[in-house]
Amino acid sequence: MKKINLILILLSCTASVHAQTLERQVIGSSGGSFSSGTLQVDHTTGEMAIGSATTGTFTVSQGFHQAMLFRTSIADKTMDVRFSLFPNPATDQITLALQAAQPFELRLSLTTATGQVVFADQDAEVANENYKRVIPTKSLAAGVYFLNLHDPVQGVIRHIQFVKQ
Repeated sequence: MKKINLILILLSCTASVHAQTLERQVIGSSGGSFSSGTLQVDHTTGEMAIGSATTGTFTVSQGFHQAMLFRTSIADKTMDVRFSLFPNPATDQITLALQAAQPFELRLSLTTATGQVVFADQDAEVANENYKRVIPTKSLAAGVYFLNLHDPVQGVIRHIQFVKQ
């Protein structure tokens, strides 16, 4: 009898417990607003249908609206540059060989995997169709390094990873 009463009490307690609920969320960051005469439609990617009520000049809308949409673009800075870095893994030196469609200013820097700069050019060199540069690596500790190719006008062109033994 006690077991039956205990089971009934537990069942009545679990029946009164409410589950968690999640509100609808917008899963996107783009949208727009269109209007034609007396009709206006606002939308956001991933948004559920919204409702609006208008009385005179007062409008109440339900749902998510982004008043202003700001876009940030990233310019594509790809250049027609073919490169090779050898030997990899390196011991005493590495050789960078470039073939560029057009001459450009080149700055080189060598960084560790944690971002510490261990070598950097002070002046930009003009890299042309057949550019070659030997960089000594004898004094570097064994590990992973990145050779960064940078053009002062275009920005970073490439990060080339190599291993120093």
